[in-house]
Amino acid sequence: MAHFSYRANLWALKQLGVDLVLATTAVGSLSEDFKRGTLVVFGIDFVYSIIHFHQNFDYNLDNFIDMTKHRPNTFYDHEPGHLEGVMHMSMHPPYDRELRQLLIQSCAETPDVTYKEKSTVVVIEGPNFSTYAENKVFISWGCTTIGMTQTPETILAKELGLAYGA
Repeated sequence: MAHFSYRANLWALKQLGVDLVLATTAVGSLSEDFKRGTLVVFGIDFVYSIIHFHQNFDYNLDNFIDMTKHRPNTFYDHEPGHLEGVMHMSMHPPYDRELRQLLIQSCAETPDVTYKEKSTVVVIEGPNFSTYAENKVFISWGCTTIGMTQTPETILAKELGLAYGA
């Protein structure tokens, strides 16, 4: 299995002065509403989700569920050269709000593009696909898409203060 260093790549971007990351990620559909070729813009308006949380909780909030097991997902790990201390960081919203709006606007202005503004993605370890039984569980959790690459990248970018969109 190929090793991909999410930490090294994001650390290098930060050191180069990059402050915005637009990631592409291939995902599969767990919902008939998400047809092949549909673009998904991940992220949700923070105020909207707080209102929903307190009034009528929407279990299909636009977010991710990290089911990976073997990927380093922090720079606060006490390793030489990494960030010192401990960081207990909120992951809501996981994606940058302004970048998300730009992506939605670009999709809306592009002819013949089918897109969704909301999806909860479950991120699995890979390289094998999930079983039907696992998919059934993920669907019961409100997941509409499934992928292998959004975490730990989303988490690491947030730790470094990088605006992140996918």
